[in-house]
Amino acid sequence: MQKVYTLFIFALVPLISFSQCSLPAPTGLKVNNVSNCTANLSWNEVPGAAFYQVEYRVTGASTWSFSNNIVSTSTTITSLISNTPYQFAVASFCPNNSSAGFSGILSKSTKKCSSPANLTATNVTSSSVLLSWTQPCNAGEFTLEYKRITDSKWTAVNGISGNSYQLGALASSTTYSWQVKAICGSTKSMFTLGSNFTTVSGTAPRKNVLFIVLDDARYDMSTLTGAPSWFLTPNINRIANEGVDFKIMIPATSQCSPSRATYYTGLYPHVNGVVKNGSKLSNQFTLVQQILHDNGYYTGFVGKYGQFLGTPKGFDWWATSDGDIYVNPDYTINGKDTLIPGHITDVYPQLAKRFLNSVPAGKSFVLFYFHRAPHDPTIPRPQDTSLYTNEVMPFPSDFQFYTVNYPSYYANIEWNRADSDTVNNLMLRTYQCIKGVDDNVDSLFTWLQAKNWMDSTLIICTSDNGYLIGEHKLDGKVLGLEQSIRVPLFIRYPQWFSPNTVITDEIASNIDIAPTLLDYYNIPDTFGFQGISLRQLANGEAQRKSFLYEYAGDPLIAAFRGVRTLTGMYIKSYCNQTTEEYYDLTNDPQNNTNQIYNSAYSTSISQCRALLDSLRTVYGDTKTPASRNCNIAHSSQKLYDPENDNEQENQLKMAPNLASASFEIYFRNLNQQPATLRIFDCMNQEITTREIGSDDYLDEIDCSSWSTGVYLVRIEQGGVSFLGKLVVQR
Repeated sequence: MQKVYTLFIFALVPLISFSQCSLPAPTGLKVNNVSNCTANLSWNEVPGAAFYQVEYRVTGASTWSFSNNIVSTSTTITSLISNTPYQFAVASFCPNNSSAGFSGILSKSTKKCSSPANLTATNVTSSSVLLSWTQPCNAGEFTLEYKRITDSKWTAVNGISGNSYQLGALASSTTYSWQVKAICGSTKSMFTLGSNFTTVSGTAPRKNVLFIVLDDARYDMSTLTGAPSWFLTPNINRIANEGVDFKIMIPATSQCSPSRATYYTGLYPHVNGVVKNGSKLSNQFTLVQQILHDNGYYTGFVGKYGQFLGTPKGFDWWATSDGDIYVNPDYTINGKDTLIPGHITDVYPQLAKRFLNSVPAGKSFVLFYFHRAPHDPTIPRPQDTSLYTNEVMPFPSDFQFYTVNYPSYYANIEWNRADSDTVNNLMLRTYQCIKGVDDNVDSLFTWLQAKNWMDSTLIICTSDNGYLIGEHKLDGKVLGLEQSIRVPLFIRYPQWFSPNTVITDEIASNIDIAPTLLDYYNIPDTFGFQGISLRQLANGEAQRKSFLYEYAGDPLIAAFRGVRTLTGMYIKSYCNQTTEEYYDLTNDPQNNTNQIYNSAYSTSISQCRALLDSLRTVYGDTKTPASRNCNIAHSSQKLYDPENDNEQENQLKMAPNLASASFEIYFRNLNQQPATLRIFDCMNQEITTREIGSDDYLDEIDCSSWSTGVYLVRIEQGGVSFLGKLVVQR
């Protein structure tokens, strides 16, 4: 049925005989401008008229709407329906409220979606500008395009939700052209005519980046994160003490090449293709360092770029060393092979300062300082080999292989040859090697301080992956266990982070580095990066309470996916038999006991299963890995699976379970007790909660504003939870 909107903004005019007024109806009625919800009308003046009245209606409707007491010869009609034909007429009235009638009818259709108006550029500096416009009714978001006036190619910023946008990373003394279009549901307006602004002259404030990545340095390699008190790394610790320490930092895949490829691309390994060591990185992906280079920043790389990732790309200056060699390796500098004697922990900072000294005057720099230490075979500097030899090395309390409820393929990587001396020696050499790295980080800080650039440099320090050193009698990485997937993350930048900031309730990842760098330089993220700016994660603008971890598998280890929450770790291995793990990280931070068979954890396990489905959907992980012959070894009991519990399945139902606008939820309240309904999204954020009485519960829930994904529905009643999964798709 056609809806008719009527706008009454006046007292109804009393019926007066037309013969009482000799004024003619106005002529020259025109619709000067029409949008998707407004129309501006004008007409010729009628001498002697006290006021005018406009009538309008949807073409074919039986009812007219009126706008009365108009004292000028123009008016704007609002609250019209978009993409709809309308009829308009105007009448003149004598002082005694009588009229000779309305003019002839004028027809005009409203637009599907109107372009923004009143483009304005304010707060113009040498590198930024605030752009604003008038928001048409029914417009949900906007697309902004801008370019130097001399360029032919536009840069687009999509998904702007308000009627203004702060544009940064601009060149000084440069004229830019910009235009905007509105998006009204499924329709789009035309772009506005281009408007120009010119940035002021002067040098933009210097903003630099020093991005430090260690190799195989696991989470507890600092006293801030669990290292023994005698192991002092004052320079690395300084970054956190004068900035922020993210206590939960997890790479998407804990391995050298996948982690580095994620740093460069801002994408999960299953998206960029570098799913394990030996995978190659396609040239089709946009690298964050290339974006920074294209935006005028001087980019450099020193260290380990990544196996099979080729030579460093997107850098103005770069230097790498050959293999995991600590003393006198071959170096390649800007494509030229070079011999430099010495230990890499001393040579790398020399190369870094060569880059820093090559930065052109007036340019900001971005340096990726990707160390090879303390990767095995770990060899410290000669002057460090006497350090800590009298100290007691932290020895894993769980230096024994699992006995029950472990994936059978864990036996393929059991560290059978390792004894306490092997572990202690590796720990000693690791600490000695990291001490050499820390000493030379100080030399980079000294260089920055001499330039007075310390506080205008974003300093990030982390690692590519964690490492198991004897825990559970295992050695290496990639597994979804804490020592394998946890790495430190310290960031110093006073404009963003106050000293000694500690983040314990958010999960950071290597997918977040690329968005953070764009945020730092005010570059719009139009590149499809999958992470979150760490600034937003720290200040509460964004949240991440659960994280998808993945490994593609290798000849010894099955492919698996995991969900790390703030309190637990769930792992699903792709075996020909059900192979799952769940660890309670609050009570068992060392991952000693797989609770997958413990019914006390059924709610947490079911929630993680739903989260895994949803997170895989959100991050485009649609291809199921191939299964292999493996299972839960030495299983203690039958797997508890609440999804196969008939009583629970019968008590909680939802339909349709491919919802778009709304769905019905039914709970058969067998216990006749009050309960609570909670629904969680794919990021484990609670989006709705409702109290349920003691009767059966039936309700319709609006999900029209929910994002596409898998949702966990949970009803809590007297310590028991009833669970279900709901799929919402647009």
